[in-house]
Amino acid sequence: RKLCNTKKAIHKAVDMRNESWRTVMQHFMETWPERSTQPRVVLHIPSLSYIYALTRDIPYFNCFQNAQMASRLCDLNDPNVTMIYVTPFPVERAVVQYYMKILAASGIRGAEDRVTFLSPENIMRLPKNISLTKAVLWSTKVMKDMRRLTEGKNAYIVPCVVGPEELA
Repeated sequence: RKLCNTKKAIHKAVDMRNESWRTVMQHFMETWPERSTQPRVVLHIPSLSYIYALTRDIPYFNCFQNAQMASRLCDLNDPNVTMIYVTPFPVERAVVQYYMKILAASGIRGAEDRVTFLSPENIMRLPKNISLTKAVLWSTKVMKDMRRLTEGKNAYIVPCVVGPEELA
């Protein structure tokens, strides 16, 4: 009897979380025509939020999570966009300069002034191959930096593989 009630409670909580997500997404889509023309902060968290049992033994998992950097930096083509890009590890300055040169050669000006890279300071102390979203949620520094950089601004998160952490 107790097990049945627990299962019902879990299903109800999941359904409520999913419904909340749908409501937020519907509101975002309805307001997008106006939002897309205004200055905004795009927060990219390219997390592969699969269950840990699937990711535990994948070699170079954090590299896979970071593989979208080039395509996501193209959002800076819109002069109204300021970007926060969260990486699973600190990005070398030479890599940032390389991408900025590519963007500049593509006609995107001032990209370096409109992008901020953040990475969880405690990633080496966390379990291997956890999702970037979990690492961010466990990083007080990144959470504070994201709040500081987005507070009072038109901002939204662009995830990758959406898992339970993104829906919370």
